Amino acid sequence: FGSYPLSQFATPELRRICIVGNRGRMGRWFTEFFTRAGLSVGGVDVEDVDRLSKELAEADAVLLSVPMGAVAELCRTLQPLLVPGQLLVENCSIKSTALGLLESLAPEGVETLGIHTMFGPSATSLAAQHVVVSRTQRSGRKADALEALLYKHGASIVHATVQEHDAASALLQSLLHLILIALAETMRSESATSDRLAQFGTPTSQAVVERIERVLSQTDGLIEDLQRLNPKSSATRQLFSKVFAELARAVDQGDVARLLESVAASRRYFNLPSPQET
Repeated sequence: FGSYPLSQFATPELRRICIVGNRGRMGRWFTEFFTRAGLSVGGVDVEDVDRLSKELAEADAVLLSVPMGAVAELCRTLQPLLVPGQLLVENCSIKSTALGLLESLAPEGVETLGIHTMFGPSATSLAAQHVVVSRTQRSGRKADALEALLYKHGASIVHATVQEHDAASALLQSLLHLILIALAETMRSESATSDRLAQFGTPTSQAVVERIERVLSQTDGLIEDLQRLNPKSSATRQLFSKVFAELARAVDQGDVARLLESVAASRRYFNLPSPQET
């Protein structure tokens, strides 16, 4: 079990957890996971305010599985219902927004913790799945117990500060989403139908199209929030625009060496051998 003390697995710090947003796809995933893990699981929909008081009163931990834009109002609703000794957890793609709200609005004595499950609701288990954990000064024994539970069931735990998480999220989610959306628009502009374009597909292009389709299958709210709420996103977009424009200009001017220099540097970054050496 690695560095986690065995006592954490046996100590009943977490007996019942309440999932706020349990009808969403990830909310349903969490409900099934915690039930299989042996916890008593309660749940309430974001709009079902009348049931919040009863569900929260019985919970050792409260997990927010809601859109990022809903966290602020939800935290204000939960504030008078939480009691000292409980754990309040958010599972959002942007930590500076969500986790900051938890820390500022949770009553004194309530633990807070940020997690980010780096997978979707189609995952059948936690085995080898990355879960980013952002601890706060208010993270205590219940936060330890939740982290240990995730680890026990196979999760690869990645500890990160809010700043580290959001910088990585700006690259791997916000920017990547925007690039794929822009690529989809470019394809629409140049090809009458996706079916016709697919007839010319290579394995590489087919893999890219699959990722475009995954992004387009996300909710509009998530797509918007990833661009709007991450404070690192704007600078990351500007950097990409600068790099792309520079590479495109070099190629247009016949300076292919600049492109190949970039390729060589990126091979080193990703620890890839040069194809000529294999």
